[in-house]
Amino acid sequence: MKHLLCFTLLMLSGLFFIGCGDDESDTGSAEVGVAGEGEGVAGEGVAGEGVAGEGIAEKKPVGDPEVSNFAVSLDGVDFESYVSAKDHKVFNEALGSTYTIECWYKPFKTDGELMVVNKEDEWEFANKGGLFQSAVAVNGEAWAWKDSELSNNKDKWNHAAIVWDGKNLHHFINGKKGKSHEMPGKSVIPKGSTFKIGRRERGGATHSIFDGLVDEVRISDIARYDADYDVPKTAFVPDDNTLYLLHLDEDDLDGDNIKNFGKMGPDAVLEGAVELVDAELPNTERRALAVEPASKLGTVWGRLKGNRL
Repeated sequence: MKHLLCFTLLMLSGLFFIGCGDDESDTGSAEVGVAGEGEGVAGEGVAGEGVAGEGIAEKKPVGDPEVSNFAVSLDGVDFESYVSAKDHKVFNEALGSTYTIECWYKPFKTDGELMVVNKEDEWEFANKGGLFQSAVAVNGEAWAWKDSELSNNKDKWNHAAIVWDGKNLHHFINGKKGKSHEMPGKSVIPKGSTFKIGRRERGGATHSIFDGLVDEVRISDIARYDADYDVPKTAFVPDDNTLYLLHLDEDDLDGDNIKNFGKMGPDAVLEGAVELVDAELPNTERRALAVEPASKLGTVWGRLKGNRL
């Protein structure tokens, strides 16, 4: 009988402790909240909800269906379809004696001269005979093609850049520094030509039509590369040295105009039947971030490019 009484008391005390544990659990669940239901403390970085101008960034998973990514598609035969922007000091005078011009491009062929970006008689670079080459006019002098001695990747994305530092012209492609050329000078002299993606006009004729995809075009008033480098992992983020920036996304369209995210200069225009197509770049990090204070938006920009074809 004594043993039975002790056993009964133990059972009752166990129920009491279980009940206390339930009470503590209920209290804790109210404080912790459920992940992903938006009950967190403000400022803890919910993707796409940062404060404008603070540069807050949150990575989004690769393959996120909410993130759409596009590039300009050029077919190599349509002379009337390309991207343009009217002449502006952002393409010449504002560059001063140091600048970087860069973009991503994916050529579908390598023979011939395939123009990637062009400001005729000022600067340009192209896939020329399978090589990355450029031409830069310093102080308004005549220009000529300069060889990087680096090959383009056909049917693959290439990140390419030219850097002029006031003394030399440098070439970079896919993380590698190519050949440099001595070119001392002070500035790019305006020639009145329009900025173009995917073709050039010279002597009253249109030629050098690009066959492939072009994306993420940026012009900066600093030398962003000086040696072998890590290929960018995300879309370009506007900063104080970003003069001109085209993300070339469908969300950036307003009719035929496509937004410039740089500090100055006109929006670009989709000419003819040129299209923006869903695409995927090697820069696989996706994130949403607040726009830098120096950018044109000043509001939360909840999209950055990432995974592309």
